[in-house]
Amino acid sequence: MKKRDWILCLCMVLLLTGCGAEQSPAPPPERTADAPPPPAPVSTQAQPPEPAPALSPAPTGETDPPELLYRRTSVLDEETGIRRTTLDPQGLNLSAFFEIPVFPEDTEGYGRINACFEALEESFFSPENDNLLWAWESALEKAAGSDSYLYENYARVLTHTEELLCVSITYEWFMGGVYDYGGDSYTFRTDTGELLKLTDLVEGTEDGLRELILEAVRESEREEGAIYFEKLEEYPLDQFEFYLAGDRVIISFDKYEASYGAYGGFAVELPVELKAQWQD
Repeated sequence: MKKRDWILCLCMVLLLTGCGAEQSPAPPPERTADAPPPPAPVSTQAQPPEPAPALSPAPTGETDPPELLYRRTSVLDEETGIRRTTLDPQGLNLSAFFEIPVFPEDTEGYGRINACFEALEESFFSPENDNLLWAWESALEKAAGSDSYLYENYARVLTHTEELLCVSITYEWFMGGVYDYGGDSYTFRTDTGELLKLTDLVEGTEDGLRELILEAVRESEREEGAIYFEKLEEYPLDQFEFYLAGDRVIISFDKYEASYGAYGGFAVELPVELKAQWQD
């Protein structure tokens, strides 16, 4: 579920245009090999007409299944500043929501930061989000009395200083079968609202930082052969997800991103210091 390239472009557009209302939707979370496949696409080829069915009395007591209408409600937690927007399930056993932080727009930078998160929220509740449609259709087919289906996204402010803001949005996904989780993190300059890359925060070349990350992952491996190093070695630096925990730089991996599901998601600390301009 890596959206870093997209969100970098998005925030650059916001920076140049003053937070335009229309934004490109974020790509949906990556589906995993263990997760059930999405519904097969409907053929657009012409089909021979079928014979008209014999007339029969209209059934009684039956209603059409609910359609995904993207109806939603939002609630702001005044204490945390987190706003949760929830999809109306229309009676289905489905929990789908998206949280974002909302900051007082007392500076231009925070206005742009809010606009970036609002664009992410809009893309979640968009017809372009295939995963939301998939969740809805899965809930329609769900057996009564089974566990709720989940497509939940939680926002959390990890680090907030005068100069820097780091926010994570983690997801939980269950459509029957396997349970998936992961997330994305966003680190901003508070004065301009610019979304920062790892090289903006720490010293080092892209190749050097990639090698530091891989070495930290090797040292953390709990089970020989469990981590997909061949996959990680192909990552460009910007594909590695990072967040700030105070002045520590943490690299995180989703449940199915770097290993098989039972190994679980994990995180490693990068042995680097923030550039002097970001240190308190």
